[in-house]
Amino acid sequence: MLWNTAQFDSLIERTEKFARKHPNLYRLQVALFALLGYGYLLFMLVFLLSPAILVLGLVILKQPFNIWAWFYVIIISFPGVQFAIGTLPALLRNSSPIYGKCLSRSQFPKLFSLIDELQVKVKVTSLKKVLLTAEFNASIIQAPRLGIFG
Repeated sequence: MLWNTAQFDSLIERTEKFARKHPNLYRLQVALFALLGYGYLLFMLVFLLSPAILVLGLVILKQPFNIWAWFYVIIISFPGVQFAIGTLPALLRNSSPIYGKCLSRSQFPKLFSLIDELQVKVKVTSLKKVLLTAEFNASIIQAPRLGIFG
């Protein structure tokens, strides 16, 4: 389905109204969508690797060495291993570091007082760093230390 700009703007407007009217329900919906995405990835990983694990178990339990059995393990496990190689590093790695000039509270007291006001209004924890980047853009980045696990 192709969306034009008016449809997209309408969707964003409805979503913003809903988020303002029901903030806790909106947070719950976002959390559930995130869990659904991670659950899908986990399901696919288990689904694609389970035949390989089953055949590997059967090969190990069968005492005589059979080259064809190991060939089947490799062939069956190929899609799952490829999926794991492509998915797991993306889920577990840290985001790339952001470079810029670190600003301090003593250098820019007005900026930091504005940041403090925004933190109270938005109800977020204190910021670790304030960086001035080459883009001169105002944004907040939360970089988890352990990928999807925080």
